[in-house]
Amino acid sequence: MSAADMLFNLTGNIIFGLSAFFMWIPLSFFLLRHLFSAMFDMEDTFKYYRKKYIQNYKHMYKPYSFGSLKADMCFCYATIFAAAVVFCFSIFYHVRVTDGGIYHKRFFAFRTEKCEWADVRQIDFCLKLRNYKGGSAEPQFLVQCANGTVDLWGGFGMGSPSAQDLILFTDLLLTKNKDVRISTVDELSEDMLRVLAKYTNGAAEVKKINTYLKEVISAPHNGCESDAFTEVDL
Repeated sequence: MSAADMLFNLTGNIIFGLSAFFMWIPLSFFLLRHLFSAMFDMEDTFKYYRKKYIQNYKHMYKPYSFGSLKADMCFCYATIFAAAVVFCFSIFYHVRVTDGGIYHKRFFAFRTEKCEWADVRQIDFCLKLRNYKGGSAEPQFLVQCANGTVDLWGGFGMGSPSAQDLILFTDLLLTKNKDVRISTVDELSEDMLRVLAKYTNGAAEVKKINTYLKEVISAPHNGCESDAFTEVDL
């Protein structure tokens, strides 16, 4: 990848975190057991507690067990394997932006899709509000192409791009396609700002990209318009 390319790691979704979490639990136990055994000569201690654990297993976890330690272990190994597969796919889930177009590697896909700059029809910047424990916010930067829609923001968290990254992308897009439509918000409501305050630099990032898009819309540019944020209350 050249220095001029842009890469959006779309790993802010919960799938990446959950798959890594399910993999890390058994891996951390395995590493710590061997580390403590090597450093403090605790191998016999681990064997003793493992024997006790096996003896008392059917009484300890009866309400949540499949009936035996072997069956439960098979389920755990299957879960770890599935998490590893999902984790590997999530690593390569990305959008790469070059001078030649937009390349999207979708989740659980083996090939990369390309969107030509001329095929980009619209940019929609919106914010989804959800009523989870007082409210949560999910900003979206939707790029609508002829062959589908790509979300370059995908919410706050791991893999979330900065507003500056999205501004650079929009600048590049407008140099390649001056007919693209742009949709954003008129004003941020008090509810939106209250929820965004829960995220580090959340309000600042949203305001920055929103202000920039409003300036683009107000400039002499074909097809731009200003819409309200999309709000979803679940």
